[in-house]
Amino acid sequence: MRVCQVYLLDTTLAFDKAYSYFVPDALADAVAVGCIVVVPFGTGNRRKSAFVTAVEETAANNPDLKGVISVMDYPLANSEEALSLAAFISERCFCTFGAALKLMLPVGINVKSTVYYTAAPNDCDDELYCFVKVREKVSEAELVRSFGEQGKALALSLCRRGLLFRSSEVEEKANVKTELWVTK
Repeated sequence: MRVCQVYLLDTTLAFDKAYSYFVPDALADAVAVGCIVVVPFGTGNRRKSAFVTAVEETAANNPDLKGVISVMDYPLANSEEALSLAAFISERCFCTFGAALKLMLPVGINVKSTVYYTAAPNDCDDELYCFVKVREKVSEAELVRSFGEQGKALALSLCRRGLLFRSSEVEEKANVKTELWVTK
């Protein structure tokens, strides 16, 4: 079983530590030190982007480990130097290890996580449930715009009752600019 150690890129200081995830066979060749992966995090398995700091083979099979979901196309060059620099920056500048690593990503690359709600195939006359069911998939930001801050709390209560499903998706965005140089 291959296991990788990762640091979350977007997290608070309270969660700034290395986490272990198993590497599925389908991603075994793609997961290496220096790559960015998407992992399920927390009890809600919210998808988060994370930086791989170590990969190792283990003989023991740990059923408690969650698996890496996917690998992004932004590997960091000279990853050992990047890890040393990130450790230095996080200690000196009082920031998370992930925030320090994000400084080393190419300009214009952004990894964004968005929470979505979908309706269960039940009948309910709740206004928020009907709002989500009509639209099929609604972002948390759209719920806040339409129902205010209490929209998030209502959506979570509907999730607990089994009327809505909550999921998160990680989007890779690259604002890559190219220039055409003409020489004579």
